[in-house]
Amino acid sequence: MMCALRPKLNVLGATITHIEPSEVDPRPGWDIEATNAVDFLYSAGHDSSKLWGVFAQPDDYLIRKIVELYVPLFAGVSDLVYRFESTIWELMNNVFAHSQSSCGGAIGVQYRNAEQELQFSICDYGITIPAHLSRLAQFSSMTDDELLLESFKIGVSAGDPKRHSGQGLPFLKEMTSELGGRVYVFSRNGVYCSDIEETRAYMNAVAFPGTLVALNWPSK
Repeated sequence: MMCALRPKLNVLGATITHIEPSEVDPRPGWDIEATNAVDFLYSAGHDSSKLWGVFAQPDDYLIRKIVELYVPLFAGVSDLVYRFESTIWELMNNVFAHSQSSCGGAIGVQYRNAEQELQFSICDYGITIPAHLSRLAQFSSMTDDELLLESFKIGVSAGDPKRHSGQGLPFLKEMTSELGGRVYVFSRNGVYCSDIEETRAYMNAVAFPGTLVALNWPSK
């Protein structure tokens, strides 16, 4: 079983400290599942459904679970299953490859019926996107916000091309734009925001100790 994230991690308003199926006493309606790579909780009610957990490496079962639960909300979107699966896998793989915590990362998914909006977040305590890209000579003089803008260009990656296609964030942005949603990335001192009206990045005085990717997708 995986260790606790340090010291706490907030995903979609749920503070994750340690998910231990043998010890957790969930509220009624929560289902606990675990594999060698991931522990997660899932709850569905009349007003919302939620899934959150911690993972040590990309996990096909968890990805299929998320797709099975939430993709039907967006019927009619071309190739959504493939693109969503590919994006989640690459984001989880990035956490596995770059996290500086032995616990890996955390993931949270929530759908609120009233707002008809899917919220998805994944984060880690890794070396950050700016630190990773700035290893490459062509990016070494860029600021954190500029590096986040670069990270959303197809093929941009400082990792092993056999494992990192550089398509995860661009796919995520493309899907978000198609669905009329919003995507946010917080990494070191950079903040990235994109919706159907504009894309921008800026510097934040307070550094995020890793990378947080969050999206909001309306299903209306």
